[in-house]
Amino acid sequence: MTHQAYAVIDLGFGDSGKGTIVDYLARKTGSNLVVRFNGGAQAGHNVVTPDGRHHCFSQFGSGTFVEGVRTLLTADVAIHPLGLQKEAAHLRQIGVPDALSRLFIDERCLVITPYHQALNCLKELSRGKDAHGSCGIGYGETIAQSISPNPNAKYGTMIAWNLRHPCTNQLEEIREWLLIQADELIKPAFDHHSESDLLWTKWYSLIKDKENVDVISKMFLEIGKQLRLVGHWDKGIVSEAKTPIFEGAQGVLLDEKWGFPPYYTWSNTTGSQIHDKYGLHPGDGSITTIGVVRAFPTRHGAGPFPTEDKSLAETVRGDFNLFNQWQGNLRIGYFDHVLNRYAMQACRVSNFPISALAVTHLDKLHGWVPTWKECSMYYPNIDTITNERRLDAEKLLWAEGDIRTNMLFDAKPGYEESSSDEHNVVRRIESYAEVPVVIKSTGSTAKNKISIL
Repeated sequence: MTHQAYAVIDLGFGDSGKGTIVDYLARKTGSNLVVRFNGGAQAGHNVVTPDGRHHCFSQFGSGTFVEGVRTLLTADVAIHPLGLQKEAAHLRQIGVPDALSRLFIDERCLVITPYHQALNCLKELSRGKDAHGSCGIGYGETIAQSISPNPNAKYGTMIAWNLRHPCTNQLEEIREWLLIQADELIKPAFDHHSESDLLWTKWYSLIKDKENVDVISKMFLEIGKQLRLVGHWDKGIVSEAKTPIFEGAQGVLLDEKWGFPPYYTWSNTTGSQIHDKYGLHPGDGSITTIGVVRAFPTRHGAGPFPTEDKSLAETVRGDFNLFNQWQGNLRIGYFDHVLNRYAMQACRVSNFPISALAVTHLDKLHGWVPTWKECSMYYPNIDTITNERRLDAEKLLWAEGDIRTNMLFDAKPGYEESSSDEHNVVRRIESYAEVPVVIKSTGSTAKNKISIL
């Protein structure tokens, strides 16, 4: 029977520090299983060990540094075989030689191919200044193909089971389906770009070149031989585990239902599938749901961010989330109680309420943010501030997707100022969230965690 379980849910736009919290819980609770239950290879969960080793966990669970902790990728996770191989190689280099042998993958997981990644990058390039902030991994294109009503799309859908079997024909079907879409993008693109444009040429050539299908197929088969695939008995792995930890990917503010389109992900980030599939629920005490928030919120990529302050990007340093080609620099703002309440309410109405909070990056406040500012209310128009015009979490919650996005773009934050002392920051977050903060993180390693669990 399952012991007490934990779920780690990011209440922001991602990058809140889920990885370091999962690593800490794995060490503290004696857990022997981390379950990745959503998202895919676009995750980037940074963990630093007490002896200084660092890894950005993408497809392995963030408890992998702890000896004996296994990872289960459920059927709701999309895997990137080539990325998985690369990640396993890095873990071997830094002293974790058995990561692959401790990884269990549901054979129904969708597979992200290089062709999905290429089309993803071409689409993002085609959007120009209106780019969505994609990670450029191909997750969205993989999901889109799997749910497309077009009968020509479904034949190319690939799952982990296929990695154990010859898949040349299937890869060719995927390539041909995605090439149709790539051709529609490439002509208008080359009307405005030189054909020597390296990015356009690189990604289009990958889809166009039929000769690489056999190469990729052989690589997939070699990787497939190393993987431990499981079928419908994944529930048994969870039920027999000691203190399983469910590790969320992305954040609730990027959720496929509760996010702000088109700046969101095609994934359920609220954790409700944990209750639906495994019967665990905070209400009956079988699982503790920990919402992770930064002491100051961040966002990678485009999209609304009411409390963003560009000056903070120059003062709040030392983060692993650096500039990347597709999402640009990490954006930083002041704490937003409205969005935090919104994310918690989204989890609640999804039947998976947040039990407690973990506040990360508290150490970044010391000496760098002398005055802590917090947003407790939005005003849709700063020139017409009235009680009736105020925008709160409830109004956001029941607005339609595109309307919700526009509401957030138009929102004007109403700030309060107080001390950046970590005890005051935690107290204020607890007060507005109305749930306790059970983990305070003042550094990158498990030793930098203060917990009342």
